[in-house]
Formats: sequence, C-alpha cells, structure tokens
Amino acid sequence: MPRKKKTDNIEQPSFYSNQEEINSFFSLSNNFGYMGYNSTYILNDLLKSMNNVPAKYTRDNVITMLESPQNNEKQLRSISNYLLTNSMFYKRVVNYFATMLTFDNYVVPVGVELKEMRKSSFKKNFNKIFAWFDKFNVKYEFGQVMSALIEEGVFYAYKRENQFNITFQRLPADYCMIINRNQIGYVYAFNLIFFTKMGVNINDYPEELQKAFEDYKENKGSNWFPLSQENAIAWLFDDTKPLVIPPLLGIFLDALEIREYKNLLKTKTELEAIALLVQRIPMRTGTDAKGKNEFLIDLATVAKYHTNAKTGLPSPINVLTTPMEIELLNFNSDTTGGNKANIVGQAENSFYSSAGIPQHLFSTNKTSVVGIAKSIMTDESFVINCLRQFEKWINYQLFLIPTGQHMFHCEMPDITYYNRDDKLKLYLQAAQAGTPKTLIAATLGIKQKDMISLADWENSINLVDKLKPLQSSHTSSSKDSGRPQLSEDDLTEKGIESKERDDNSDENRD
Repeated sequence: MPRKKKTDNIEQPSFYSNQEEINSFFSLSNNFGYMGYNSTYILNDLLKSMNNVPAKYTRDNVITMLESPQNNEKQLRSISNYLLTNSMFYKRVVNYFATMLTFDNYVVPVGVELKEMRKSSFKKNFNKIFAWFDKFNVKYEFGQVMSALIEEGVFYAYKRENQFNITFQRLPADYCMIINRNQIGYVYAFNLIFFTKMGVNINDYPEELQKAFEDYKENKGSNWFPLSQENAIAWLFDDTKPLVIPPLLGIFLDALEIREYKNLLKTKTELEAIALLVQRIPMRTGTDAKGKNEFLIDLATVAKYHTNAKTGLPSPINVLTTPMEIELLNFNSDTTGGNKANIVGQAENSFYSSAGIPQHLFSTNKTSVVGIAKSIMTDESFVINCLRQFEKWINYQLFLIPTGQHMFHCEMPDITYYNRDDKLKLYLQAAQAGTPKTLIAATLGIKQKDMISLADWENSINLVDKLKPLQSSHTSSSKDSGRPQLSEDDLTEKGIESKERDDNSDENRD
C-alpha cells in the first residue's frame, strides 16, 4: 500500500479535493504530458489569474477584513486588485507611489588603495561588476517589484539568469509562504500543488522547483518546498514584520465610498428631474350632485385625454388623472442652492486625506503649489525604505561575483522623480567643492560604466574645444535680457502669491 504524502497543515487549493485526485492527476500527466489538456485560452486565463483575481467587495466585507488583517492577507490583496480595476482614484495613487523612485545607483570600491586601482587586475574585476549591471536592468526589474509592493505588499521573486540577462520571475503569492529571515531579507517556501493546476507548464519554472516537484510525486518530500536563499527572496513593502498585506489598505473604504456616493448622486439627480402633471376630473358639486362619484366626464373620455397628454410629454415628466386633491412632493432637497456634487467632492477629499497625499497633484483645476513640495517629501519617505532592501540584495549578488581581494559596494541615493532637480543642484555644488562627480551622473540617470566611456570618448576627440557655448540672456543683449525667472519650486510663499497675482492680472488684461 503506497505511503501517504506528507502535507503540512495548511489550506490546500480547492481544485483538488483530496489526495486521490492529486494522484490521479499525476497518472494522467505521465501518460499525456503536462500540456496534454492545455490550450491558448487556458494559458491566457492562468497568466491573468496568477497574481490578480479581483472579486467584487462591499463596504461591509472590507470592514470585517480590516478588523483582522493578519487572518485575511489573501482577501486584502484581492481587494487591492479589485480597486485597481474599478477605482481610477486608487489606481492613480498606486501609480504615484510605485513610480516615484528612480533607482539611480553607483558602485564604490571598498578599501582599495589608489595604486591598486591602477592595476589591470582591479580594472578587470571592476568590469565584472559592470558586466553584472549590464545583465541586470535595475530600473526595470525593481520597477516591477515596486508596482507589486504598492499593489499587494509583497513580491515573491526568483532570480533567473542566462548569458544575456538576469531577471526576476514572480511566483504567485497565494502559493508562497514566508518561513524565515536572513541578513538579506525574507526566505519563503513554495506550494508544489501549484504545478497540478491545469495549464501550468513546469518547464517554465526553475530547475530547483522542477526537481522538488519530481521528488514530491515520488513521496520524497512535503508539498511546501523551501527555496534557495541565493536565488529566491520575498520582497515586503514593510520588512519589519512578515505580514503580507497591501500598504494602502487604509484607503480601501474611502475608494469604495467614492463609487457609492457617485451612485447616490446619480439617483438624487434622477429624482430631481422627475416632474408630475396632475389633471383633475370635474365632478358635480352642491345641489346638482345627486350622489357620490358623479363625474362630468365619462371614463372613456378621461382615458382618451389622459393618453393624449401622456404621449406628448418627454420621459422625465409624467401625468396623473385623478378626482382627488394632490399634495406636491418635491424630490429636490437642495434648497440652499449649493453644489449638488458636493457629496462626491467630500468623498474625494476624504480619500486623499486618508492617503496623506495632496489632492492638488491629481486635480485638473489651477491650484496653488504652496505646501505641495513638503507633502511630497513625506510621500517620498514612505517608499525610500525599499531602496535599502534593494541595496542589500544587490550587494549580496556582487559579493558572489569572483573578484578576488577587491570588494565593491552599490549605493542607491534617495532620489525620486520629484526631488531629482534638488539633488542635482546639491551634488553640483558639492562637486565644485571637490566631492566625486559620480553622484551627478547617477542623478542624471547615466550608468557609471557609460559615464566613464563617454568621458574617455569626449577627451579623445577634444569635444570640449570643438563645442561653442549656447547663447543665453547672460551672453546676449536684448530687451528680454536679465535674470531668468525662478521656477515655482524655488519661490517662497510670498513669491508664489505675487506670481499668481501677476498671472491673474495678465489673464484679466487679455
């Protein structure tokens, strides 16, 4: 009698109800191959569902889950995916944080003396480091990681490498489980049951997982397989604790309520558009009335004119024919003359306030920039901690490169697309005082290797002597000469107010 497979006490996926069905799948896969039942449509559906299966959620559902986030990690990630699909407000905030970092970087030789740097062996080892960065596209790979971290709070990565590229393969979060932490980051295990799903081609996954799955089929291991620390790492947005939840869950309710308030506004507007015309049937009154319900017009004539009146009216207006007194019912509750859409505006303000983001960044109206720069600095600090995680991982990979006695260290300055100009000014001023110029190139997004090559090439052809400086207001005389105007970022609050007054006066003059 075959020995039962060892399984951990963890909830299994619902597509196989018991071990016999799993064994049955193994039998079928041996006879027909893992791709025996695959089709283009199955593969397409699988890719869509691996890390994004949004379901519909209500406000009450979300409140219940937020009360116990540690027990609803999967559901909270699903809510985030649902909002990404259905809420443009949430999608833009996610994109705002996910695309903020530039991932600019440079490499520093550690503890290497000047005379040692002039040796060919050092240059050879430095080129090995540059070759690694040529294979690993820092901006693209970490850009993918940041998108997942802001959306779901986690990115389960497996490093794949060939002679041309080093990339991250993202493993489905619902089949991963954090089991430990080392000096680099979190270590995780993968649920091999994933490879029994229809449409999954195990050959698309690392050899480490392929071998583990073969062992699992032969009853040699658990369905939860710990991945190698050298290649696998679980990136968490908040790496202080192994809680896998979206970092923006605090605005889930606000995002849902914007849609609810818009629906309320639509209903309110429809009610206010309703009009009712009342036509009364004349009746005998006084001494002429011999009994009750004596109408002066017969029922057939009433029906005829009722139909004629109703046919000629537009849809929001209806007609009622009755002999009774009618009391006017006004569905328009806006008796103050205020803005009918104010309820939606309040919901939007609440959304951005909960996110801690200045609404002016996403507003189409012309608004003041006073205070926005300081608010963006707070938003930058929200994501910059991720750079420290990326630095640790890169430096571990550099440590694995055989460079003998020469050690190298990667630095990722706290640069975002919002503070890049300020950082560039800072590094330019520092360079004038004699500090390294490498920081300037990094801030401009130029790779360190490319900076060296470009500098050597320009020097080899005396490019500086061949170029003439462009004319500017400082070097030419005209009526427009003078000091260039400062950007709004460099103005004080009083300067901004003065500029806005000048702009308003120009508009009025036009």
